[in-house]
Amino acid sequence: MGQKQTAKHKLELTIRSIEGLKPQEKTFRVFDTKLAGYGVKVFPLKAGASRPTISFFIKYRPGSGGRTAPVRETTLGRYGELTPTQARKKAEKLIGEIRSGGDPTEQARLERETPTLSGAYKDYLASRTLQPRTRQAYDFDFNRYLESLHNKRVSDITRRDISDAFNRITKDHGETPANRAISLVGSVIKPLTVDYKFQNPVDLWKLAGGKMNKKKRRKIQPPAEVLPCWAKGIREVVDNPVHHDAFMWAIYTGLRVNEVLTLRWNDVSEDRFSTEVKGGQKLELPLTSQLLRILQDRRDDWSERLALAQNDSREYKVRDLASMKQWVFPAAKSPHGRTTYLNHHYQPISDAGGARFYMHATRNCYLTVGQRDLLLPLALCKRLVGHEPPRDVTEEYASEWTYSELQQAAQTIADRIEELIEGGNG
Repeated sequence: MGQKQTAKHKLELTIRSIEGLKPQEKTFRVFDTKLAGYGVKVFPLKAGASRPTISFFIKYRPGSGGRTAPVRETTLGRYGELTPTQARKKAEKLIGEIRSGGDPTEQARLERETPTLSGAYKDYLASRTLQPRTRQAYDFDFNRYLESLHNKRVSDITRRDISDAFNRITKDHGETPANRAISLVGSVIKPLTVDYKFQNPVDLWKLAGGKMNKKKRRKIQPPAEVLPCWAKGIREVVDNPVHHDAFMWAIYTGLRVNEVLTLRWNDVSEDRFSTEVKGGQKLELPLTSQLLRILQDRRDDWSERLALAQNDSREYKVRDLASMKQWVFPAAKSPHGRTTYLNHHYQPISDAGGARFYMHATRNCYLTVGQRDLLLPLALCKRLVGHEPPRDVTEEYASEWTYSELQQAAQTIADRIEELIEGGNG
């Protein structure tokens, strides 16, 4: 058996005293005379080397430090990379943490075992039940904005890393994506801070003065001004009839873009249609005369597509039609068979119409017409645009709106929107 390594002697560890240490056949330790537990370890001279390797360390008992506690040793760094003064300060800091209950050896082990951000993200998703759209949104933000952090161990991510990522995303992609991405990092790391005993770098960034970008509510001009402009822009620059009708459906319903584009023919009956709104709830909504006209245009367009397909029997046409026929707003080139993207039209519509257009603005406009122009109850207007049922305790006792009430309100709002559009055209 090899002999136990013991301290050769004690010295006040300075550059001069360390330089005077001579290597021996076995590794030996020298403890400092002023700071208990702090010392240097001198290794045997390696072949061809002119100087021995010397490293700083501290030896300690974790916890209360009693005789029953195991003796542990943690390396501070090599002499040459650290000066004796730097090593002493590091040792004093660690010894102070140990006296407060810390254990640097255990902390180092935990840090080695902590997952990368990518691994932590997979665990985060696996531990939660998320709506498909929420999962897609998280995946988009994680893969598009946070790639620089993917392979870093979560315990190695610093508040500076968070600050740099936040500033980069804000500059390159915008304020809202930066807020979402950094919030996601904080949520992914949060469960690990307890198990692996480290502080969340997002929390540290905030404590150091980091702030999310201030949310700015986008404002639209009055409906009487923007509706004619939007209709003009859509009419002039949107050549695709499916896209044209999808935009008009949004204007006449106030629904979110995904709720419009995922509408299936199976969801449509004589006087109503159903849609899955945010949160996964299925809602029935009335069909107004304006929506019935759009549906008839979609049926006529589908009949034309079928007629063209009969004159062209190529296999891809048949395959495309099979995947498209379930959707009210289909798309031949989409793997889903439906329209999935309309954003490229926003700027041309804005330029041609003379008023800024984006899909969510149609929702704000619809609510403004219903609540402020027609003085309809806000709760009724929100129900028509697919808001989740109220969580306010005083509103939970209110009965659901009848279909007749919904139909009358929806038709009144749609007629007013059509009136404002035509008034601008006149």
